[in-house]
Order: sequence, then structure tokens, then C-alpha cells
Amino acid sequence: MGIVRLNQHYYYNMLLKDVKLLKERYGKKIRINTIGRTIEGRFILSFFVGEGNTKVLLSGGVHGRESNNPIVLMYMMEKFLENPNTAYTICFVPLLNPDGYVIATEGFHKMKNKKLRRKAEKEGKSFYQWKENARGIDINRNFPSKSWKKKLPDDIAGSERETKAFMKLCEKNHFDLYLDFHSRGEEIYYYRHNMCEIYNKKQRALAEIIKEKSGYRIVEPKREFDIETGGGNTVHYVSEKFGIPSFTIETMEEESGFPQDIGLQGNIYRQIKDIPFIYMLA
Repeated sequence: MGIVRLNQHYYYNMLLKDVKLLKERYGKKIRINTIGRTIEGRFILSFFVGEGNTKVLLSGGVHGRESNNPIVLMYMMEKFLENPNTAYTICFVPLLNPDGYVIATEGFHKMKNKKLRRKAEKEGKSFYQWKENARGIDINRNFPSKSWKKKLPDDIAGSERETKAFMKLCEKNHFDLYLDFHSRGEEIYYYRHNMCEIYNKKQRALAEIIKEKSGYRIVEPKREFDIETGGGNTVHYVSEKFGIPSFTIETMEEESGFPQDIGLQGNIYRQIKDIPFIYMLA
């Protein structure tokens, strides 16, 4: 019987418990690293599984309220451990924004810093709508890139602990493919305005394979990023810094609301389970 089970409310402490159980069961087959700690002291974890030459990076939980993808990635990781593809090594970062995730799944009262909690509560949104980190910063607009925009006077690209942890992970490893899972829309964002035509042609070819595997729609170039909020996404940073194929994959239908329906987790897994293995198909 598997350790990670889908179609349940999956809290941060449950994830940590599953990590411990996975390590006990699989030993050296799973390499667990703490790549950073949040301002509230929570662990930002990465997991390397497999011994193949093709190295794929998967991330989820960049936005706190997108709570279904972290458990799906944990489940996917266990399935890979049970039946590895020997050509691949996969690095999982299922929850890049633990503080935001805890807020969105458990409430503002779970924040340890009282000053930050008061600030968050003053935003006037329901806790389950929270997508930022504990400091109220959208991580997916915080990465250095040519399209990054200053939105407030004290904005600094790469300022957040979560951002720095992810950047350090990427700098220390040579990945061949990067997939960042978000929600909603069942869409594939592939086009990078700041990359060359050759790069985007390869992106499009891989996007077509992702579409075939998942059934998701390909987003046209003009919708790559919101003009008002600019770039600074994970994929902008990775594509510009390392030149590797990088995709934002939006799971779940556009009309899906928050808090997210846990009954959709199994369907998400079935849609995305084959996407990490597209690299050698192009």
C-alpha cells in the first residue's frame, strides 16, 4: 500500500510525516534536501529520485491557495520510486511556498509572526484565497528576469527566501527540463518573449507533446504574462538563466474555485503523470 494517498485535505505536517515514511521505506532511493527555510521557519524541501542521465525539475505550491498540486506531486514521486524510469532523474519541489500553503489550507491563525499575521488579515481576503508567502509577496513575480517589474517602492527581484532557495537549487544542478505546476485552466504556457526563435520552436514542439499526453490546451504567445504584473515567473528565470525548456502547466479547469476540490486530485495525476518524460520524445 502506498504512503501518499490522494483525494484528501493535505496539510503541511502531513506532508512532513509522509516524507519521513518515504525515507524509511525507500532509503537511499530518495535523496532529501532542505534547500531553504521560510521566514516562519518552515522547511523548503527538494527530493531527487532516479539515477538517469536526463534530469527533470518539477515544482508546485508556488501559490499557497493552489493546494492540490503539492499532494499530486508527492504521489507522483512515490509512483516513480515504485517503478522508476531508468533514463531519468527527477527532482521534486512539491511545495515551494510552505507558509502560503499553511495559510491557505489552515488559516491566518497558523502564522507564527503576529505582525505578519495582522498585515495579512488586513488584506481583507479569505485565508483560502491566499497565494502569496507570509510576507505577502507573490513568489511567481519575484524571480529575476528581463520582464520583471517593480510594483512597490521597496520591491526587489529575488528578495524572498523561497525565491533564493529555488535559485540556489537550479544553480547547483544541471537540469534538462523544468515544469512548474499551477492551477487553473488546464493550459500549457510555453512561449518566452525574451528568448530566441529557435528556443521557442523547441518549446512549441514539446508543448504539443504535453498537450497530447495531458489533454491540456496550448496558450498562445500573447498570453505569456500579464502586462500589469509583468514577468518574474519561475519559468522566466529558468529559461533566461539556463536556456532549458521551461513550462508553466495549469491543472484543473478554469471555473474551479477555492478552496480547491480534493476530489480532483486523482484526475490531475492521471492528466500530468506522463509529462515529466517528454524530453527525449521531441
